[in-house]
Amino acid sequence: MKRIDLCSGNNPEPGYEGLDRMKMPRVKYVCDLNKEALPFKENSIDAFFERFSFYEIDDPMKVIEDCWRCLKYDGTITIKEMHFSSHFAYLPYTKNFWSFTALRLFTPLYSRDRGWKWEIVEVDFETGFEESHPGLSRIFKDLVNLNRNAYEKYLSRIFPIFAIKFKLKKVF
Repeated sequence: MKRIDLCSGNNPEPGYEGLDRMKMPRVKYVCDLNKEALPFKENSIDAFFERFSFYEIDDPMKVIEDCWRCLKYDGTITIKEMHFSSHFAYLPYTKNFWSFTALRLFTPLYSRDRGWKWEIVEVDFETGFEESHPGLSRIFKDLVNLNRNAYEKYLSRIFPIFAIKFKLKKVF
């Protein structure tokens, strides 16, 4: 089973092999995602994992398209990025922002022109106060999940969340 942590730095996700633009002790594959394609054959990878790095990538959709090429059918990619409402998302080198609305890009209506088909397996987010106030965090999550679009449109600037996570599965 081949599982790759994209832009892992020297700390790949447990169970994943590290890929980064610089060679480090725990990086198995060196690849600059802004300049080159993934160094894997078609249909050869079981899973990709990415956390807090796509916001620095020039064209994350191109990288996701390359992940599609490399993934086996039923293979997955888990993407975890800072939500646009988080003050941590606004750094001098941020090139793009992430939201629940971005999930539309992986529905059949939006993705058919790209020649890929994804199933959205999981959608979750971190409030940023799970450990300090777990009960309040659970209530907040329930409220946001009632209508994520309304949350992003009307409440996200007042009640920001830290990060969003979604898992996509390559399907026929």
